[in-house]
Amino acid sequence: MALPTSKKKFDDKIRVPSLNTLLLLSVLAITVLSTFLVSTLDKTSVYDALYWTLCSITSANCFVNEAFYLLPTVRLFSVINGIAFIIIISFLSANIVDRLSRVDLRGNTLKKKLEDLKDHFIICGYGRVGEKISSVMRSNGVPFVVVDKDPDTVKELNELGGLTVEGNALDPRVLEKAGIKRARGLIAVLNTDSDNTSLVLTANDTNPDILIGARADSEAAIRRLHRAGAEIVVLPEIVGGLQLAKEILDLEEVESHDLVSRSTRKMK
Repeated sequence: MALPTSKKKFDDKIRVPSLNTLLLLSVLAITVLSTFLVSTLDKTSVYDALYWTLCSITSANCFVNEAFYLLPTVRLFSVINGIAFIIIISFLSANIVDRLSRVDLRGNTLKKKLEDLKDHFIICGYGRVGEKISSVMRSNGVPFVVVDKDPDTVKELNELGGLTVEGNALDPRVLEKAGIKRARGLIAVLNTDSDNTSLVLTANDTNPDILIGARADSEAAIRRLHRAGAEIVVLPEIVGGLQLAKEILDLEEVESHDLVSRSTRKMK
């Protein structure tokens, strides 16, 4: 087990510099080399050499004696600095275009998709249970959006093309972003029974007509979740235990009321 940790630390130490860093170092090296060689080989002052170098790299007008341009080293570095200028402009342009495209994809496009979403499900919490629920909905073509406060989880889901809202699901403003007033249903699978109960209360208060399902970690929480407004409550540990007993004992079926607690409130 110590090997992966050591390897990770070693990888962190030899992390490759970013392209921005490499570009900056390259420009700095060309500037120093050009200034040094022009001032040394062509017998000019360091100030004049630096002034001309910066002008040539940035393609700015240089106010120097015309004879300065006839110096051998100046001629050589006119080409080198010109190439450096083209590389800088190309790289900066590519960076600007990339940043603009990312802002559009992650910002405006996602916002537009969320605004157009309706009759969908909101999955609050992307743990093991939330992941399985998302997988089932995706395979059945059911529209849904995931709400989670972990930025790494949200980033990963975005890269996979999923619809997400980053934030605390207990915040009504976050649920608004997820389109709770247009949603068909909400599934509360947060970490604790108290959080799920609070979420059910908030969701039911925001949209009294929404279908709500919730996960419970204890049987004592079932009644609280139903009273808060959850029509369906499931205890994953009990479901798993009953399913395991069914398989081991080769039972034909397990009563559904043993697996799922349903409210007496009329289902949609």
